[in-house]
Amino acid sequence: MSITSARSTGWPKIGAPPVYATRETQRQLPAALRPLRLAELPDRGSAEVLGLRLDTGRSGHAPGGIWMRFPTLRGGFLYTGDFSTEAPLLRCDPFPRSATVLADASYGDRDESLAFQIAALTGAVSGGAVLPCPLGGRGPDMVTALAAAGLSVNACPQVAAETERLTGTRPPVATPESASPTQIIVADGPNAEHGLAAALRERPGFRFIFSGHVPRSSPARALLDAGHARWMGWNVHPRLSDLLAMAETTRAERVLPAFVDLRAAPPPDRRARPAPAAVHQSRSLSHAPSPPSRRGSSKRGHRGLPAAAPADGGGRLGARAAQTLNGLRMRSRPSTSSPWCMSSDQSVSQPVSSAAPTIIES
Repeated sequence: MSITSARSTGWPKIGAPPVYATRETQRQLPAALRPLRLAELPDRGSAEVLGLRLDTGRSGHAPGGIWMRFPTLRGGFLYTGDFSTEAPLLRCDPFPRSATVLADASYGDRDESLAFQIAALTGAVSGGAVLPCPLGGRGPDMVTALAAAGLSVNACPQVAAETERLTGTRPPVATPESASPTQIIVADGPNAEHGLAAALRERPGFRFIFSGHVPRSSPARALLDAGHARWMGWNVHPRLSDLLAMAETTRAERVLPAFVDLRAAPPPDRRARPAPAAVHQSRSLSHAPSPPSRRGSSKRGHRGLPAAAPADGGGRLGARAAQTLNGLRMRSRPSTSSPWCMSSDQSVSQPVSSAAPTIIES
């Protein structure tokens, strides 16, 4: 069944179950994809879904995105979903104490701050550049941050409308007819595959700077490989330091790092003194795409979900979870690549350092 036929044929076939989403997420749903029964989840608060209680909070990744915590007999289960603590316009609400956390680890051990990235991009766009991005938060963040740095920023109609919804202020609108190579233009179409970004990529004089995941078959990859574009990061997922802070805040006993492939990590550091306990990785729930694509060829792609990785005993709960993250030794790939999903049959075991959580460069 195709996604576009979901409303007319899919929902009745599966009994038309209620679909729970925040009000903002529901607003963004195209009419063709709206389920027959919609129920609302709060951005922040408590709800009950078919008799199951849960607490929610904003995740800071995209408008309408939330984390969810479920009460359990062992101290609660928290699913962060995609989250970011750095977005200028989107707030990430504090994570509640939870014994087990399934956490977004898309960036592996990358730890460059968004503030540093904004400063670098501010210098790079001097003289004009097209900044392709997906709808759903990053565009308005770019417009707002670069404008705060004193730059004049234009946006395609879609990003301009989203910026106005989030900030109350509409930036100058750029169109294929009005766009100039000397302008800074934030445009929908993260890989210049559609919209204004696609229209401008065929015209001479326009410089492109990409900031997100770049599939191998995309126009962005072709521009980068030909030396006609740059890639500069813009964080929309947690850094390693954010994951460690999350582990401390939640006092987690178990942290499940999601969306990262241990096959891409270097071998355990032989200089680190191993502890008796080990980190175990069991089967994931999806197949791994081929690098360098982080989440497959689509926006969401496939995601591996590693099993729980409890650390050895002793110390505070948050510190033990942080040590577990260190034991995983997540490491990001070069800029246009990123961590990848677990394969469906991978099983990995490696020692956890008994020292404080650190990543030692080899």
